[in-house]
Amino acid sequence: MLKGYLASPLFTIGERYLNKEIAKILRGSVKDLDLYVPQENSDINNKTQHASSMQVAEADLKPLSDSNFVIAVLDGNEIDSGVSAEIGVAHALGIPVIALFSDIRQDGNKNKDKIQALVYDSTESNFAYRNLFTIGLIKLGNGIIVKTLEELEYAVRLMFEANEYADDIKEYIETKRVMLNEEE
Repeated sequence: MLKGYLASPLFTIGERYLNKEIAKILRGSVKDLDLYVPQENSDINNKTQHASSMQVAEADLKPLSDSNFVIAVLDGNEIDSGVSAEIGVAHALGIPVIALFSDIRQDGNKNKDKIQALVYDSTESNFAYRNLFTIGLIKLGNGIIVKTLEELEYAVRLMFEANEYADDIKEYIETKRVMLNEEE
């Protein structure tokens, strides 16, 4: 059985909806996946009740430590502080991270006008910034960053099917991106 941990913000309607959707997709397509979703743990995430910082840390640290992989959602104005901490713990424990970064501002990264605007005036950036230390931990830990739920599902299924997943996932996603860029 493959154990996964979903590191994602969980406080707004959109965040909770995305987490439910990720869990539904992965549990429906990856047989025998044991996916821990912190928002499903009502002992610490029933926000009408009190849970101390130590209770939250203890409740999430065990399933995180026991995981074969972590899914980290990087969307939002910045990477959520809890998600960054979970990525750090995963890296320290040698657990690979599959990060979902679906921000559409990263599209068109080969568009010469967008790049020229950035070179001329950095305040004209059409790209989203992510903390480089956190991204570095993902990459150093043999992780990968995907853009879509479809890519995320493929990455998890491939991880389940084989231990040597990173190169296959990267090749699949890069091929798909090249094909999409050719269509533009």
